Amino acid sequence: MRTMLYLTAIGLAAGLLAAAPVKKKRNKDFGPVTDEQKKLVVENMKQLMLAMHNYECVYGTLPTDTIDAEDKPLLSWRVHLLPYLEELPLYEQFKLDEAWDSANNKPLLEKMPKIFAPVRVETEEPYCTFLQGFLGDDALFHTDRTKKRNLIAFIDGIANTVGLVEAKEPLPWSKPGDIPFDSKTALPELGGQLGGDFYIALCDCSVRFVNSKTFKPEAFKEAITISGGEVLNVDEAFGK
Repeated sequence: MRTMLYLTAIGLAAGLLAAAPVKKKRNKDFGPVTDEQKKLVVENMKQLMLAMHNYECVYGTLPTDTIDAEDKPLLSWRVHLLPYLEELPLYEQFKLDEAWDSANNKPLLEKMPKIFAPVRVETEEPYCTFLQGFLGDDALFHTDRTKKRNLIAFIDGIANTVGLVEAKEPLPWSKPGDIPFDSKTALPELGGQLGGDFYIALCDCSVRFVNSKTFKPEAFKEAITISGGEVLNVDEAFGK
């Protein structure tokens, strides 16, 4: 009888544990946003877009993720920008035909350049970045990674098209991964390191602040497309 009660108690405890909700770990917030943090975000995004322009001048296309013969993403476009961010020695340590988490490449995560590092929060996993682009058929990065973009293809104009953005969720800086975008679906959540508001870098290297309370998501989505033919309404797309 005692054995049966004991086993029953164990079963009930296991059931309660299984039913308990799993709490998602969150990035650590370090208080109110400061002007210095905003200034650093602006400078980092501007430098990244300038590096993209310099890359395009050399190769004729914007950088994309490295993929293997089966179209599996291996390394992020961020790795390919390293030579244009005064990080050539780090770039030369990567094996470009291997995945970001291979035996050779994964240890390089800890050498993340400061330009990719969060400016205000401590991410759940180390060496992660919030700085990402949009991934879609009519966005900065094409869903089909074999299709590379150049700035000439930006029919809407590079001053009217969103390049980089502060994502809601960070990811390891050398890992392939950006923000999926479809103009027919809801805009993904953005702004993970400044408490909801966020900055975007337009493809002409200018940087704009987006007020999460006053911007209109539909107008913002129009600014993401490279050839939608829309006229950019700054107040609606980015808020006042």
